[in-house]
Amino acid sequence: MLGCEEGPVLSATIVITSWNNPEGLRFAYATAKAQTWADTQIIIADDNSSDPRVGEYLESLPDDKNLVVFNSGISEEDRPKTARYATQINTAVQMFATGKYLFFLPDDDWFMPNKVEKQVNAMFVNDWDVSYSSQDVRQNGTKIADRIADRVLLDAYNIVDHGQVCVSRAAFDAVGGWSDDPQFWSGADAYFWLRLTDKGYKFHPVVDVLCTKTVRDGVQNKIFSGRKPWL
Repeated sequence: MLGCEEGPVLSATIVITSWNNPEGLRFAYATAKAQTWADTQIIIADDNSSDPRVGEYLESLPDDKNLVVFNSGISEEDRPKTARYATQINTAVQMFATGKYLFFLPDDDWFMPNKVEKQVNAMFVNDWDVSYSSQDVRQNGTKIADRIADRVLLDAYNIVDHGQVCVSRAAFDAVGGWSDDPQFWSGADAYFWLRLTDKGYKFHPVVDVLCTKTVRDGVQNKIFSGRKPWL
């Protein structure tokens, strides 16, 4: 196994996307901060949350050279015009990311402490541009499903959740980042996977359970029940 002494060659960036979920954001950040991989940058991309507790929490964070916090400043009028979490990820990566390897952490999910270490090592050793780990899915504190990383995927569309995935910066740039057209509100990650597979990138498994997804009344649930995701 490799170590962080490799320096920038093996640097990683975790992009945390956040909107009006102060408790989830607090926990997601804590798990990103707890990574065993020292050369890890964290970007918190807040989409102009209206809940004042989000702003209060972000202002309470100490200065850290490995932490970037930015607010989109998006207006409520403009919010429906793009799939916001995809737009936020693109902005975070294009403007602020320094890592060679990119991870995506929604504010209702969390990472195991060795998430970055396990996937970066596997990708470097095997010369992969995309990997995905196994994931627990929980609702109200109870595990309801497992997503198992047990095979190479030539097409990950609607199979893999974005908390499972690590993508090299080179692959991200090669496909032009995430699709953020508003029609992709319900699954911008799936369309990003399509971009990657269309370019010939394979999703390589790291079998360990390295992340947890919490099912809540978020964007996808609202869309599937006929509601607007930004309300």
